Amino acid sequence: MNPAFLTMGLMSGLLLFAGCTPADRKGPDETAEKQGAPAMAAEANRRSDEPARVHELLLLENTRAAGQVMDTDLTNADPRVRRSAVRVLARAESEIVRDKLLASLSDHDPEVLAWSAYGLGRICARDRERTTSRLVARSVSLGLEPPVAAGRLDPWVALAGALGKCASVQAEQSLVSWLSGPKQRAEAAAMGLGDVVSQHRRLEEETAASLLRATRGDAANDPLTDALFPFTRLKRAPVRVNEQLFEACRKRLGHDGSARVFVLRSLGTLGEEAVELLGTVLRSTSGYSPAERAEAARALGKIDSPAAQKELLRAIDELAPINDPVVLTSLVGPGFGSLMTALGSIRVTGKKAVRSRGLDALTNLDTPPGAPASVVRRISMLRCAAARLGAGSNASFPRLLSCDSQKGSVGALARLSVIDRDELVGSRATIWKSYLDPKVAVVVRQAAIKMLSGHPEAKGIVPLVVAALSDESLGVVTEGALLIAASPERFSVKTEPFQADPKVAEALLQAMGRSWPKDAIETKGAIARACGALHLEQARSWLTSLCSDSNPTLRQHAKQALQSLGGAPPTCEPSPSTTVSPAPELARLAPKTTLELDTEVGKVQLHLDPTFAPVAVTRIVQLARNRFYDDMAVHRVVPGFVVQFGDKQGDGYGGAGLEALRCENTPVAFRQGVVGMALGGRDTGSSQIFVTLADSPHLNGEYAVVGTATGPWDVLTEGDRINKVTIKVDAAAP
Repeated sequence: MNPAFLTMGLMSGLLLFAGCTPADRKGPDETAEKQGAPAMAAEANRRSDEPARVHELLLLENTRAAGQVMDTDLTNADPRVRRSAVRVLARAESEIVRDKLLASLSDHDPEVLAWSAYGLGRICARDRERTTSRLVARSVSLGLEPPVAAGRLDPWVALAGALGKCASVQAEQSLVSWLSGPKQRAEAAAMGLGDVVSQHRRLEEETAASLLRATRGDAANDPLTDALFPFTRLKRAPVRVNEQLFEACRKRLGHDGSARVFVLRSLGTLGEEAVELLGTVLRSTSGYSPAERAEAARALGKIDSPAAQKELLRAIDELAPINDPVVLTSLVGPGFGSLMTALGSIRVTGKKAVRSRGLDALTNLDTPPGAPASVVRRISMLRCAAARLGAGSNASFPRLLSCDSQKGSVGALARLSVIDRDELVGSRATIWKSYLDPKVAVVVRQAAIKMLSGHPEAKGIVPLVVAALSDESLGVVTEGALLIAASPERFSVKTEPFQADPKVAEALLQAMGRSWPKDAIETKGAIARACGALHLEQARSWLTSLCSDSNPTLRQHAKQALQSLGGAPPTCEPSPSTTVSPAPELARLAPKTTLELDTEVGKVQLHLDPTFAPVAVTRIVQLARNRFYDDMAVHRVVPGFVVQFGDKQGDGYGGAGLEALRCENTPVAFRQGVVGMALGGRDTGSSQIFVTLADSPHLNGEYAVVGTATGPWDVLTEGDRINKVTIKVDAAAP
């Protein structure tokens, strides 16, 4: 590509940069006219004060043509060009750009440095020692440079994230040394050390001691609550630090701030000593945020102790609303999530029913006449959550059968969870099969199929899974294929040598040939995995075509499946003749835009910012203009963590049917109220959006950040509907 000008001919001939790997490039082909339009329109949308090369680089980024980034781009006098160029390299996640990223580490522009570090972190594992050494050296030199004004990206956050991804001994030691430095650097180090723990599933003794010292503070540094984050990435805290960790948590619990959720999550890695503190937070109706109370309930559920279960039941006794029509209207509030989380954290041991005063009160709640759908929904959710505990393994428990006044998915899912507690035979199997009827809600059928993975005793499942593979719902098909992939022996007629059941094989071959929505990446990937697990030689041609697909997630699934079939080891790189069309959203990129969502329970806002995810933001705005999100239900809520929507069917597998978006992931911290693009693998975004309800550092760099959220998002629960979306373009937008 010409270093100075991006000609229309070259633009139309851009070839795939292999998602994560290099590819050959050839000249223009028959798609030239189609690919030229977005580039011309993007140029027309360019701000008059921005260099043309910035927009040319955006096209390279979107088509993963990182090989077309020139050295002159990385040394350009205009920092905007350098930032755009290194962003192309960072998002490519390819080994062939490592040297350019290493060179860009020395750039003194904070954003260029941040992108360089981020990109190196994504590919660190392939040259861990050299990459770690260069990242450590740059962090040392950055510490000696004069502080710069806060920019769009924090280089310390990016460097810490990269070192955390490298997760080497040197990287860990370097991050530990940051803990005694300035607060900004120490906070970043804590997040990076969380990544180290996530990879190794352990915490070194010296690292744990340093984190606890940082939590306590000293004469030179204030106490750092963020230093508890790495402990939250463990299932159980090391026994040797339990006493110190508990004391640190006890002291930091009295200090308000967004990092206090780390205190509660850390307490969940301890034992009975943490139960009383967590119970106090959960039962408090003031002094703690809804996210913190939900986190306390989750933490109690993680502690394997009768005392923790007793504390949860005590909290439910105190928090259960009285059976009064006026009081029940308050269920549409932030406290509902913590009560539901407490109910979900109660364990049913074997077939034994769980009983308590609070559970009995919840199962007996009456639905007030004329109550709005939002109240009716919450009453049903509480009644069914309590009834599934009181039922034990009795799928015909009267309160369970009557818990859902709407006779919808809430009651059905509760009953399925009870059926799941005993063998799937006899009358239980008959009841279970009834939930696979096509008239039943998609999310219920999906759950019924997923249940089979834990029931090897279930008989006659082949025709049921065959039917699932021909279903119209993406989620049902996907779960059926995933079940086959996980347990191929259950769908065989012979194991030595392996021979798949012909009916299942035929159903998979038919599923292969179906015309799937463009963004149904997860479904096609699951079918590929199932074909590989059943050793379907007839699928080799289809799998080989996926092996050179432009989508890296599909290529990965195809590679695994082909390996199962045997033969020459597949490389699954894009074909040299495969072109990548620029995203059509590039034709008219959206400016900063506010979406106001008028929901059943009030108005909430999304403040979309295209700075780091211009294509994703444009997709969301276009969908909103087309009323895609109107009359849509929120399909996923994890109280104290996330709210997610954007799937019409509501099972989490659907999208808008458009081309899947290429990832625009960014080294930005996922604080409370950040809006991200949901993914099911690399380059799988479509229309689903999530909003964080609390600080969630483990998401940093893994998703596109498309803006921030305001309003009472913590009031929403699954099933609440978005009535209408109103669009307001930022007055300052160009």
